[in-house]
Amino acid sequence: MARTLKYSKTRLQESARRGPFVDVLTEFFKHQQNFRAALLVAHGFIELLVNTLINARCKNARTIAENERDFSHSAKLVLLHEIGAIDHDWYARLNLLRKIRNRAAHDPSFEVNNQDLTVYNLPKQILELEGGRPRFPASPAGRNQRFFATVNFLLGDFWNMNSKIFSPVFGEEIAAQKSTAAARSRRDKPDISGDPQ
Repeated sequence: MARTLKYSKTRLQESARRGPFVDVLTEFFKHQQNFRAALLVAHGFIELLVNTLINARCKNARTIAENERDFSHSAKLVLLHEIGAIDHDWYARLNLLRKIRNRAAHDPSFEVNNQDLTVYNLPKQILELEGGRPRFPASPAGRNQRFFATVNFLLGDFWNMNSKIFSPVFGEEIAAQKSTAAARSRRDKPDISGDPQ
């Protein structure tokens, strides 16, 4: 079954009505110094976004969601590409990110390489400081910083490209609706504790 993002009571209160998208970015930035963890957080959310596109664009979305054996993340990307929900560039990006995520999850000595940085082309103003000096040092640590920025931009652009589909599901208005509904539910329940108020 396709996973959905659900809030516990505590998590909903901590969210402060920011919405799941902002919460995922917050979690992603918590792991800025641990590129493997940041990648796993970002890719987990990408999987949720891909499932949301499947739900919005496919007639048989329920069948696809319930059968993860036949419809892996990789198969879902192919399907979205075939129906035109994502273009060839986005298919290539998301598929490469999937492969990088698999390496990160299964290779104990995973390191970001230069090929991984091609998952998304960062704008020149991000890559360079004033005077044309590179923002990210030519070192393993600099490569990790650049990879973090690359995944951040990829996630943001994928969201922006599909915001009309994603916002109602993961935006701040959905968190506000859930918070309001939870408050209304608590308010409307009779007190059966026996405690005097």
